[in-house]
Amino acid sequence: MVFRKRCGLLPTERWTYDSQPIDVVNEFKYLGTVLSYTGNFGTNIEHVVGISLKPLNVLLCKCHDYDLSPKTLCQLFDAFVLHILNNSSEFWGYTKSKELERIHLKFCKRLLRVRVITCTAAVYGELGRYPTIYKISPVLV
Repeated sequence: MVFRKRCGLLPTERWTYDSQPIDVVNEFKYLGTVLSYTGNFGTNIEHVVGISLKPLNVLLCKCHDYDLSPKTLCQLFDAFVLHILNNSSEFWGYTKSKELERIHLKFCKRLLRVRVITCTAAVYGELGRYPTIYKISPVLV
């Protein structure tokens, strides 16, 4: 697969490897990370958020079936959902992503059974949590 910054191939342009044609793509998934020809990881973050919605919804549905403390539920969120959200964060680094934080806040507000418009700082304070930007794996140097 080949990344190109231009829209399409020129009529005379052919990419081959060992006499086999190579596809020209705009994005490529490698080891669960979506790589884009622009070098922007926005597509990867969208992909990771989409994957994390299923375990989040399962956790939210099951949390009412069992009498678990908020601390235990937050640990379950960190283990099952935040782990997915931080997938390949070593590459895209400390990016403030509204999508990642939206997933985290959805969990926190549903756990506390408060309205969506409730103050974010109050929700974090009540649960003793911080925004996801502080839980992202450090960039390796």
